[in-house]
Amino acid sequence: MIFTPADAGAKLISIAGYVDGLEVNTASPDNLGTVALTVGVGATLLSASSVYPVRVILTNVGGATIYLGDSGVTSATGIPLEPGQTFSEMCSTSLHGIASANTPVRRMQLYKVG
Repeated sequence: MIFTPADAGAKLISIAGYVDGLEVNTASPDNLGTVALTVGVGATLLSASSVYPVRVILTNVGGATIYLGDSGVTSATGIPLEPGQTFSEMCSTSLHGIASANTPVRRMQLYKVG
């Protein structure tokens, strides 16, 4: 799914409970991975492959479009993530991004606990 700020109506402040069957507890962040990344002109790894699916949430906080896909992603083959948009999907394979210039992105991953 891709969301724009208008879709959400407000910024996400905290998460608690369950999301897609994944337990989320912000008081115990061992299952909540957040990081700031920069997507460049070459394919940039945004989320590594995993034995178990994880919820990957990416927000484009830069000024250029980011294209999402596999390690061979291009602007012609990738899924566009426009500035201000958020991508949220369950993933078990690696996810890469590419942009026309260095573009900041925020990533959150929700892992299954136990």
